[in-house]
Amino acid sequence: MRTTTKLFIFTLFLLWPMPLLAQSVGDSVSLANASIPPDGWQSQMLELIDPDEFSEDAYARLLEMLNDLAMQRSLAADSMGIGQKRRRNVRQNVSLVADRCLNRREGFRNPTADRRAAGKAYEGDALHTALRYNLVAKDRRRDTWRAGLVLDKDAGEPWLHHPPVADSYSLYASLTRQSGRVRQVVIGHYRLALGCGLLCDQSFSLGKNVQAATWMMRKTPLAVHASTSETDFMQGAAVRLRLGAWQVIPFLSARQVDGTLANDTLLSWKTDGLHRTRGERDRRGAAWLYNGGMSVQRRGEFWEIAANVLCSQFDHPFERAVQPYNTNYFRGRRLVQGSLDYQLRLLGLHLKGETAVDDAGGWASANALSRTLVDGWQATALVRRYSNAYRQLLANAVAESSAMQGEWGETLLVDGEISSRWGVQASADWFQFTRAQYGIYRPSRGYELSAKAIYNRSARRIGRWRASLRYRVKHKSRNNSLTPLADDITPFYRHSLDAQVDWSNGIGLEMRTQLHARFFSVANVGGVEHGTSVSHAVGWHREDCPLRVEVQGTWFRADDYDCRLYIGERNVRYGFGIPMLYGEGSRVSVVAAWRIGQNLNLEAKYARMNYVGAGSISSGLQRIMGHHQDNVWLMCAWKW
Repeated sequence: MRTTTKLFIFTLFLLWPMPLLAQSVGDSVSLANASIPPDGWQSQMLELIDPDEFSEDAYARLLEMLNDLAMQRSLAADSMGIGQKRRRNVRQNVSLVADRCLNRREGFRNPTADRRAAGKAYEGDALHTALRYNLVAKDRRRDTWRAGLVLDKDAGEPWLHHPPVADSYSLYASLTRQSGRVRQVVIGHYRLALGCGLLCDQSFSLGKNVQAATWMMRKTPLAVHASTSETDFMQGAAVRLRLGAWQVIPFLSARQVDGTLANDTLLSWKTDGLHRTRGERDRRGAAWLYNGGMSVQRRGEFWEIAANVLCSQFDHPFERAVQPYNTNYFRGRRLVQGSLDYQLRLLGLHLKGETAVDDAGGWASANALSRTLVDGWQATALVRRYSNAYRQLLANAVAESSAMQGEWGETLLVDGEISSRWGVQASADWFQFTRAQYGIYRPSRGYELSAKAIYNRSARRIGRWRASLRYRVKHKSRNNSLTPLADDITPFYRHSLDAQVDWSNGIGLEMRTQLHARFFSVANVGGVEHGTSVSHAVGWHREDCPLRVEVQGTWFRADDYDCRLYIGERNVRYGFGIPMLYGEGSRVSVVAAWRIGQNLNLEAKYARMNYVGAGSISSGLQRIMGHHQDNVWLMCAWKW
């Protein structure tokens, strides 16, 4: 599609009184201050997920963020005395989560010293354990103090014989003030979000669709790192200052990164955080990454503008192996970046964007224009341009490729209510790669279109109904494995159909049915691969009942990984329940939560995956002999 045609479509949608979407949980507020219930945050965010753009680990990080924000909100409400006769200035919360696969994986078979030394067995036990402690306090001036500790040991990792005992940890303390020059101080592990993410954005996200839909939402620039993620954080200190009309945020960080070190040179940067085998442990803490910089912001009644500077430096030269797609990636010791981000609200329009440059002359720019035309309808048009030579290490903005290099794209989002019961969401994204990308060794282009209808109805006689139907098609290219030419690419199409119906009544009964279908085809190759899943859940939940139970069953069939399926599944707090399915089989899960008094919560879950005709599940050290897999989760949380 020509650029002039796309610009004409953008203009038409911005001026025509039709729906335009920026699906978000709040335009100018953070999730922590949102007025919708915690369950509402999760359901709204999860509806935006593109299954092709996230991993189970990323999904777990999102749920951790949502649960952590819900806990902050609850503890802050308690400390202010909301709904209580006696004001309590200090609230604390501790939780312990453990889960494991009940089947023996190959990495835990015969873990002798020789097998461990050869990397053929895991170093630790099969239990994944996470401990969280959080304290929130308010003083007489209504300043908020927060401190916490997170310990996490993945399955296969050994316990340590020295502090912090677990393989990874997060230790943090913060002070947030309502007045004065010093508005916020964060020490320890924290997350940083600068501008629109072209320099650095360590807040949790699940890919292009979620980021585009929440683009106009104001992000919190500083937040403590209360997650088990071992990569997306800073380690040091940051301060948010209010100097008259200016807001200034200086920050410093020094943390170790995993990778391969050879001849005093860092050859790779490992980000999965796993240290289960001798080889993985040898790559732990291979180098130090130092970060420092500042953000200076000025805000008016209708506008905001900020200048950001970020300097990143390794203690060893970083020289990754050269591939066709990464010839312009960052190499060396030091990377300096700067950006200008801005917002303007005028005549019913909301403009937001950021433009960034690096010290080698690479540049990136992303800008969005949003308008509310009539009640219940909103539109956002987003344009991104990333040059072939833009280099980044911590960026996290709207992009089809995580490299954020050599990419041009335009996105249009639409959201509106046809009536009090019917709503519509639609999006279109056109993208073009001006250079080779990972898995696409030649310039290419593609598009993604999505449309969703939502129905809500509530009445005492029929209960509460919510139904949704979404169709999505993605056209993209990838390397052609059927030819010997290294730069030969071939286009493919992926069609997705997702339907879900939720029902509940006044006595506490809940039911949920999901239907998912995937169709995948490659140009010039005969046949269409497909995947289908049907899932049904029955549960019981009442606010006046301390017990909550849900049982879910799923049947699935997917030809291969290209048409894999994901299903929503309830789990314990800080657990994730959206398993990836391909092959043929069934899955059953049972989850129960028991609230004991006002302070103690116990939760448990059991799930079994059964594959038809499979002699083994997974591969390598994760391999399970047999056709079924059993997992169990346990969670205990206490607040006082």
